[in-house]
Amino acid sequence: MKTTIALTYDDVAIQPGYYKEGSEFDISILLCKDRDGHDLILKKPFLSAAMDTVTEVEMAIHMAREGCLGAIHANLTAEVQAKQVTQVKRAENLMITTPIHVNDTTTIRETAEIIQKVGFSSIPVLDKDGKILGLAVNPSVRFQDENYDKSIITTMVQNPIIVKLSDVQDEKFGFVDLEKAKRIFAKNTQNNTKALLVADENNVLIGLITSKDVDNLKTFPHASKDCMGRLRVAAAISTDAKAMERVRLLANAGVDMLVIDSSQGYSDYMANTIKAIKKEFPTMPVVAGNVVTAEGALFLAEAGADIIKVGVGPGAICSTRKISGVGLPQFSAVLEVCEALQNDYPHIAVIADGGIKHTGDVGKAIVAGAKAIMMGNVFSGTDETPGEITIHKGRKVKIYRGMGSSDAMESAKKVGAGNRYEQNGKVPISHGVTTYVPYKGAVADIIFQYAGGLGETLKLTGATNLAELKNAQWRQITRAGEIESHPHDVELVHGEPNYHNE
Repeated sequence: MKTTIALTYDDVAIQPGYYKEGSEFDISILLCKDRDGHDLILKKPFLSAAMDTVTEVEMAIHMAREGCLGAIHANLTAEVQAKQVTQVKRAENLMITTPIHVNDTTTIRETAEIIQKVGFSSIPVLDKDGKILGLAVNPSVRFQDENYDKSIITTMVQNPIIVKLSDVQDEKFGFVDLEKAKRIFAKNTQNNTKALLVADENNVLIGLITSKDVDNLKTFPHASKDCMGRLRVAAAISTDAKAMERVRLLANAGVDMLVIDSSQGYSDYMANTIKAIKKEFPTMPVVAGNVVTAEGALFLAEAGADIIKVGVGPGAICSTRKISGVGLPQFSAVLEVCEALQNDYPHIAVIADGGIKHTGDVGKAIVAGAKAIMMGNVFSGTDETPGEITIHKGRKVKIYRGMGSSDAMESAKKVGAGNRYEQNGKVPISHGVTTYVPYKGAVADIIFQYAGGLGETLKLTGATNLAELKNAQWRQITRAGEIESHPHDVELVHGEPNYHNE
């Protein structure tokens, strides 16, 4: 039995350090190696939670564009979840290597239907050997009522911009060079097709570059992308009997990371799932959890986890600790897990999952040893979350619910998805609640505040990066100290975007 006090973020304060004038701050992290052996770097150490009221396609796209990572929830059929991963991976590319195309026998009607379905403004037209004939663009296939049954070659652009791979390739590293693509677009302003078709020496299509993707690279220079220029995305799976079927679909869709979601990560179910994934996909980054103890963390490390997720009960919508009595306050949980891993498994990153209420809590999690932070409540209620904005008690709100709530578990059951609270095929009593949260606007604004808060943590401690921040000193504070930490003895005139007293 342990009698030491366990602490949450409100129970501690980070001690200030020496700031050197002119210091520059870096909050990026190397999370792990990706499936291709490249560094999986996040410019901002935030992940959106794999919850059905937090992360689907829109959230995952915006998280990646902001230099973070989104984990698409598993309360979907495996096919739908894999499709969402594909949508994220296709949202932006340096070069689309398998572009959707039509051939010379495709009708205008069929082409129009394909363009509408995939949401692209143009698609290549190829012959039976894959050679480029032209480009079908949205304006040329619309309003063709009298010609819908004619071949697309009658209305396609017959002089699209065609380049060789060497024309857009970085000479040293071999990937697509943004500056080269920009220069080619600039030289072809008379051609408004907004697409570069990349062909081999026989004019066979091998890729497509869009002006939209080039513009996005300028707009989101710190986006989380793989070596092919595609946005990164994670996806959650459960430990049920059908887990590997889902894993295969997600892997084929190009998922960058798998998050094995369970409220009880210290289990044979978890270890067996990790081993099964690693046997079939040895380079697939696997996040395993949740655990809150040294024993649980070492168990997952030995099973082959690349990243360990920490947190039992700290979430705003989680009732696990109250209905079961089990869990640990989050700061101490992160601290214990990180200390346990530092000798034999220093390469394994820790994600602190849940319990973040203020921007300063992120820095506290890093000081405790976490490399990244997963948040659900913080990102809930934003434009990019699933669900509609409604009015409740005169204010705009959105629904936010725990994955252990009865509502979420019922949704999982309807689509035949595994549930993180399910063990051996049995769905237990609920571990969460369904709530209203205030409508918060764009998630980019939330990320800006939390990244800014972490930057202030670096400045006030004298650290220049997150590795140095881990060396900062912290102290336990009293309840009176926590009250003193807030603005007090005053009446607020108005709120601030990065502060609330709740």
